[in-house]
Amino acid sequence: MAKVVFAAVAVVALVSGCGGGGGGGGGGSQSLVCTSPATIQAANIDVGDSPTAQRTLQHVFDTTSVETLSYSMGKLWMTDIGRTITGSGTISCSGGGTATITDTDADNNLLQSGDTLALSFNNCKPKANSPVLKGSVSMRVTSVSGDPYTANSAWNLGLQMVYTNLQSNVTAAACGTVDLTMATTAGSGVYTGTVSGSSYTVANTNTKRTLSGYNFTYTEPELDAATGWPMTGGTSRLSGAGKVSSADSASGSINGSVDFTIPTDLVGSYSDNQGNGQIGSGQVRVTGGNGSSVTMTAVSTASVDLDLGSNNTVDDTVPWSAVSP
Repeated sequence: MAKVVFAAVAVVALVSGCGGGGGGGGGGSQSLVCTSPATIQAANIDVGDSPTAQRTLQHVFDTTSVETLSYSMGKLWMTDIGRTITGSGTISCSGGGTATITDTDADNNLLQSGDTLALSFNNCKPKANSPVLKGSVSMRVTSVSGDPYTANSAWNLGLQMVYTNLQSNVTAAACGTVDLTMATTAGSGVYTGTVSGSSYTVANTNTKRTLSGYNFTYTEPELDAATGWPMTGGTSRLSGAGKVSSADSASGSINGSVDFTIPTDLVGSYSDNQGNGQIGSGQVRVTGGNGSSVTMTAVSTASVDLDLGSNNTVDDTVPWSAVSP
C-alpha cells in the first residue's frame, strides 16, 4: 500500500492477465533468481541514526509489498480470471511471450478446497507496455465459503501461494510461500483478510531482503477490470509485524536484521489504476541492534516524521521518497 509499497511491486503487473493474440518473443531480459550472491550478516542493524533508519525502512516497505502482490494475484487469477479458465495449456501474451497455465479443478465449476492453479511465465508481456515476466506462481485453495465466482456476493477464500523466481523485467526475483485469506460482503467492493508466512525473499544481483515470521491484516478495494491493479481512489489499510533481513551492497551499513511492527494502521489511497498511491497516516516501528529503534509516523502524503529511539520525540522529518524502496 502507499507509494512506498505500490512502487515496490512492479512484479504485480502480471495480474493484468495474458490474453490471446500477440505471440512472438518477449525479449531476452536477464533471468534472476532468489539465490542472490549477497550475504546477510547475523547481527541486527543499528537504526540509531537517520540515514540508516531511512534505508532500513525502505527494505521494510519493499518486503511488506508481499501483501499487495498476493491480494492482487489471488483476487484476479483465482476469482476474476479463474471463473473463465476451463483447462490447461500455453497461451500467447498480448504484448509478447507466453504463459503456461496448469489448472486442477475438481468440477470445472465452483472453487473447492484442493483446487490448484499454476502459472509459468516465459518472457510474457501481459500488455504492450507491461514489464517482461519470468518465473512462476502456484495457488492452492485451502478453504472456501460462499461462491467467489458470483459477482457482488459474500464469500471467504483461503489460498496458499508459492512464488518461484517470479520476475518483472530485471528488477528483482520473488520467492516464498504465502498464506492468503480474502473475504467480502455482498456488493461492498471491499476485501479484507490476512497475509502470512515463514519466509519471503526479494533479491537481485546486488541485494537480498528476506521477510520472515510475518502476519499482516489488510483492507483493499476492488481490482480495476482493465489493469488488474486496485481501482483508482480505493482505500488500502495495513497492519501487522515481521522480521526483515537485508544485504545491500550499495550501503555497507545495511546488512543484518530488524524486527518491525505497524502499531497504527497504514492507510492510503490509490491515485491511478496502475498500483500507484500514497500513505496518508499510520506508523511503523523498527527495532534493531544495540537497543536501537525508530518509529516512523506518516505526517501526510508528502512526508514522515522519524523518532529515533521511539521516545516520542521527532528527530527528523523527511519526504516519503527517503523511505521508499
